[in-house]
Amino acid sequence: MAAPAPVVLAVRPVRRFLRNRVWCVITRHRIRACLTEMRTLNYSGNLPFIVACFSTKTGEAVYLWMRPGLSAEDLDNKAETIAAACWARTAAISRSDRYASLIRVDVDRRDPLAKTHITSPLLDDTSGLPEAAVADDALLAFITPENAPEPVTSEPPARTGAPAEGRTKTTRTKTTAATGDNHTVILGANGEDVSDYV
Repeated sequence: MAAPAPVVLAVRPVRRFLRNRVWCVITRHRIRACLTEMRTLNYSGNLPFIVACFSTKTGEAVYLWMRPGLSAEDLDNKAETIAAACWARTAAISRSDRYASLIRVDVDRRDPLAKTHITSPLLDDTSGLPEAAVADDALLAFITPENAPEPVTSEPPARTGAPAEGRTKTTRTKTTAATGDNHTVILGANGEDVSDYV
């Protein structure tokens, strides 16, 4: 009888399946005991019927069918009591959208992201700095003068002197034109209205 035990413990999928089934049986028993202690009974003394218990990535999902005389309101604010009875981290109670008598209890035993180290490429420049050195305006240090926006002039610069021979450099400037509704229209170098982009 002891010979299959090492084989079962060595194979990871089999070990995980047996662990999940054991927890499902324990959860069913603990929820039934918790409902009895909380006196979640109808006038006939019947408990909610436990339809099924399925294993999830974080714990178990238990489906309850509320007998006549019981509803989801009888389990309001009882999530912490159920979590403590099932030896779990948290518990969540939700009602089915189709059937008012079908209740789902999600029992969370573990956090799948607890052992996962999440790295972000956004922290490459500040991950090695002490916390006191990273201020709220640390982003301003990355703004260089060449990235600053050029000032907008409403008049073209005056031409002085004779134009040089060969290819001349033209300056594109933004001009403004006022309208009657106190709305300023900004025109681009080719005369196009660029007010929505400024």
